[in-house]
This record gives sequence, structure tokens and C-alpha cells, in this order.
Amino acid sequence: MSTPTLGTKRGRRIGSLAAVAVLAVVLAACRPPAATTKTAAAAAPAAAPNCPAAPSDPTIQRLFDRVNSDRAANGLGPLSWNPQLTCLAQDHSNWMAATGSFTHRDLQATINQPDYAGYASLGENILVGPQSMTADAMEDAWMNSPGHRANILSANFDSIGIAVADSSDGRVWATQNFGRKR
Repeated sequence: MSTPTLGTKRGRRIGSLAAVAVLAVVLAACRPPAATTKTAAAAAPAAAPNCPAAPSDPTIQRLFDRVNSDRAANGLGPLSWNPQLTCLAQDHSNWMAATGSFTHRDLQATINQPDYAGYASLGENILVGPQSMTADAMEDAWMNSPGHRANILSANFDSIGIAVADSSDGRVWATQNFGRKR
């Protein structure tokens, strides 16, 4: 069984220098050239009106439940399901699966788009692993990574969108997008 690959990127307002240091180490291994990041951001459409109002399948439901369980275990309130962030996550998971490019969306460019202007902060966790990877294994991988854990347990976020996409080479690509409205 192959090991999942993780990536994390905090949106605006990173809480401490320690978080920045951890993120720099995590991102160093998977950071793309600037042109790749901009391509991912350019491919991101605004949230469509048909974004799911609730988790759309058992894997995503389990990931959503696990995120909120992990938050509760750490004294934090639950994140609400956010259809707009779900479409953002689905678009990015689909893009990564189609291109085989394990890279983050440019969240600064995203938050500057008119459709996301109402957000004070955005964050993102990404993962690629074998298609057999369960939702529990995905959430465990994210929680065992300091940068991902920081996003999941951040008091700066109050909503989440989650999506997965399978690629033809037998891998699953997952994205968690976090946000807080102004």
C-alpha cells in the first residue's frame, strides 16, 4: 500500500511563527513553480448554484464527521458545511486528478475574486493516496501532520467544503477547503 502524500496551505492570518515554520517545511516538498499555482487558480470557477448543500457521498460524510469529531475532542465547535467551499474543493480535486499535479490553489488569488470577497480567511489541505484509502485513513493522515492539523483545529475557520476525485492511475485526490466569512 502506498503512503498518502499531504499538502497544506494556510489562508490569511497565520496564528504564529511556529505554524509558519511547520508550513514551510511541509510545503517545501510539494510546492510547485509559481506558474503551476497560478494555473490551478485560473482554472477555479466561481461556486456554481448546484453545489451540494450537504456531504454528497459516504466518504465525504465520514470526512466531515471526523473533522468535527477531531475539533470537538480539542474543545472546538463544529465547522458548518459550505456548498461554495465544496465546489472549490471539488474543482481542485478534479484538477489534480486530471493533471496529476499535486499542488495548492492560490488562495490569495481566490479570496480576491468577487465571489469570495466575503471571506476573511481561507485554508486548504490536500492529499493524494491509493484509491483504496478510506476516509478514516485520510483524516488520520491529515491529523498526524502538524500543518494539516493546524487547519482542521483552527479557530479562524467556521466552515468547510470537502471533495475527492479518483484518477485513472488508481489514486484518490482529496481537498479540504476551510473558510471564515467576514
